[in-house]
Amino acid sequence: MNVTHPLSGELAESWQDASSTGLGLGKLEDLLLLLRVYRSQGKAKEALEILDDDRVGINSRVGNKAWELVRQKIDFLEQSEQWEGLWRYCHALLEDARPDVVRDHAKPAHCAFGKVGDDWKVWSALITAASQIGEEE
Repeated sequence: MNVTHPLSGELAESWQDASSTGLGLGKLEDLLLLLRVYRSQGKAKEALEILDDDRVGINSRVGNKAWELVRQKIDFLEQSEQWEGLWRYCHALLEDARPDVVRDHAKPAHCAFGKVGDDWKVWSALITAASQIGEEE
């Protein structure tokens, strides 16, 4: 099975070797470790591609919508200064946390601190993004 992945260089080759043997990113801890490596190398764009990947990202079986990955995505969007993307992402998270939206879902959106809207990181990033977008105009 040949799997293409947004990794580069030796890491991409390791990923393809591992995924062909079934030893790819199979656990959340593996994904968090990979993101830590990318953070230390200043590869925010590549980390965001992984977080958005359907096979191993936030919404995958591996990521399982883990709140830690959501917070990581916010960090990487800030690090890469993608202000409009950050604003859209945080706005969508907060919109999904509205009581009328949560009530309509069988399983409410929760994070480590309670409901998604209770996490100050989301609000803080939304404010930062809005102020940065305002300065650019």
